[in-house]
Amino acid sequence: MNALRQIATTRPKPVIWRDKHAYFLGEDIKFEPSSENDLTTGTVQISGFVRGVNLNVDRLVHLPNYGDFQIQKVKRNKKKKTLLFSR
Repeated sequence: MNALRQIATTRPKPVIWRDKHAYFLGEDIKFEPSSENDLTTGTVQISGFVRGVNLNVDRLVHLPNYGDFQIQKVKRNKKKKTLLFSR
């Protein structure tokens, strides 16, 4: 009975990294190749929402399964932000 009471009254620990880091919730991704012959390099444009603290443009951004990218430009719309990456 005490175990059930403890489970029911225990609160989950807060997720600290969310409060100290910016993270991006992407909704739309576009890739523009640098040339028609070379499809491996180009610009990635991601539209979505920034959560957490302000996004620092001088930092690298990690895209799972693709690697780390330097932000080239951030455009702010009324509702969304757009990030541009080059590789």
